[in-house]
Amino acid sequence: MLAVVGRVYWYSHSVTTWAAEALDSTLNNGPPADYDPHLLGLTAFAIWCIYPLSWVLASLFFEGLARIVAAISTEQILPIWILAFADWCYGKFTHRPPEGDATQIPKGWELLRSLLQAVKRAATTVRVRELPDELVESAEGSHFMLGIRSLQANPEWTPPRVVRVGATYYRLEYAGKGHRPRPFVYRLRRLPAGVPGRNVILYRSPGDRDRPDV
Repeated sequence: MLAVVGRVYWYSHSVTTWAAEALDSTLNNGPPADYDPHLLGLTAFAIWCIYPLSWVLASLFFEGLARIVAAISTEQILPIWILAFADWCYGKFTHRPPEGDATQIPKGWELLRSLLQAVKRAATTVRVRELPDELVESAEGSHFMLGIRSLQANPEWTPPRVVRVGATYYRLEYAGKGHRPRPFVYRLRRLPAGVPGRNVILYRSPGDRDRPDV
């Protein structure tokens, strides 16, 4: 936001000032008919585009926009690039090993891949009306399976997580993509018993969501 305000102020101040100076110089050196106001304004705008301060404000704007998108899509708080670059140079110069949160921060390619996956998931569900999950029970030999087709992706649903549906426990066997309008498919195998825990995913079926006592 500060970069946007700074760019607007810098544009209004610099372009008008440079155009006025160019106009005064033209009027002092020749007749008024020898200048074109549009050409002077275009020249001032071109100078503004190549001015170093304009590039700095533009980089801060796009960097802030990228940090907002990263925070929304990958839930990662990225540092300001100037401070990150200074810290990286210091770490390279002193041969400092990664420590603290730096060991948990994904690499640039991983962040880009996560961002592309988030955009792809958003494009998959765009213009699709809200639909409840579709649950299909089946039997494979002696195992009872539960298939869940959902409109929204569940990032924490990664095999072999344990999922509790009502009073029944399942082990997530597969998480993949299907077809619209419910493009996210999950297959779960029923467990003979289960124990509640922090790592157990609690899932409420469409029928249970209408019952406030469940």
